[in-house]
Amino acid sequence: MRSRGQTGTNPNVGAVILDQDSGRILGEGWHQTFGKAHAEINAINNVPQNIALAHHTIAVSLEPCNHTGKTPPCTSAILKHHLDKVVIDQQDPHPSMTGRSVKLLRQSGVNLPAPLDTSTGKRVLEPFSISQRFHRPFLRLKMAISQDNFIGQTGRQIPITNPFSQRWVHRLRNETQAIMAGTQTILNDNPALTSRFGNLHQPIRILPDRRGILSDHLRVFSEPGENIILTLSNRNTYRGKIIKIDPLDLKSTFRYLYDKCHIGSILIEGGRRLFTSLFQAGMWDELIIFQNTELKLSSGAEAPLFPALPADFETKLGSDTINFINNPHPR
Repeated sequence: MRSRGQTGTNPNVGAVILDQDSGRILGEGWHQTFGKAHAEINAINNVPQNIALAHHTIAVSLEPCNHTGKTPPCTSAILKHHLDKVVIDQQDPHPSMTGRSVKLLRQSGVNLPAPLDTSTGKRVLEPFSISQRFHRPFLRLKMAISQDNFIGQTGRQIPITNPFSQRWVHRLRNETQAIMAGTQTILNDNPALTSRFGNLHQPIRILPDRRGILSDHLRVFSEPGENIILTLSNRNTYRGKIIKIDPLDLKSTFRYLYDKCHIGSILIEGGRRLFTSLFQAGMWDELIIFQNTELKLSSGAEAPLFPALPADFETKLGSDTINFINNPHPR
C-alpha cells in the first residue's frame, strides 16, 4: 500500500525474504514506481551483502512475474539466487500469467504452496484486478454532501466537509494516480485538484472539456502538476496534454487513459452529471460519501442518485459521516 497511486497500471506488491530456520526478516521491498524494479528485486537488493540468499524463503503478495516487460522476469532472479521456497498471497490475474510462474518454479524444484488468498491481499490487489478484467483504470468516486443532500452551490465554492475530512480527502488524492472532475464542477468551484497537507504525490489532473470552454485562468491551469485535457474542440492553448476524444464516451475515454496514458487509478470528485453517467454505466469501483450531518445548504446542486447499497465501512469524523461502498457488479 506504500506506493498506491504511483505504480501506474502495475500492481501494488510487497516482498519479504526470511531465514527459513529462525523466521528472521533478511530483506524487504515493494514495487515503488511504474517501470522500475519489482518488489522481489528490491527485497533481494535489500538483503545485507554478507548474507547468502540460497536456501531462504521469499514471501510475495502476488505471484512473481515470468515475462519481460519494462523489467526482467522476477522468476529468473528467484532461481538465480537459489531461494528454496516461495510463498504467495494472490495469483496474478494478468492474461500472460495466471499461474504460469507457479508451474515454472515448482518444475524448477522450488517449494511453492497454494496461494494464501487472504482478504487483505485481495483488497490491495483490487485496482490491478479491476484493470485486468475491464481494461480501464480503477475508478474511485468521492462525494461530499450536506445534511439536506446538496453537493454545492452555483458560482460559489463552499466547503461541505470539516477540516478532518478534508485532510482525509487529500490523503485519498495522494494515494490515487489521477484525479478527475466534471466540466461544470471545474467551472463552478474552480478547484486546484492537488494533494496538500504535506502529501508528496500529486495526482495527474484529467480535465474533460468537450467544447473547449474551460478558461485558461482556472486554478487547474496555474497549479503545479500534470494536466490531461479531453476535448473535441480544436483549441490548442491548454497547458497540458491534449487528447482528442469525446469525454462523454466513458468506455472509450477510460480505455484510452489506461492503454495510452498508463493511468491505473482515478479519483473522481464530481459533479452530478458525471457521477450519474458513471452510475448508469456501472463504471465505478468504490464510492466514498462524506456527509456533513450538521450543514444545511437549502439550495444548490442536488446530490446524484447513487446505488442503494450497504456500506462496506462506515466511520465518523466530527460532524461528518463517511461511508465506503464497493460496487458488487462493476463493468
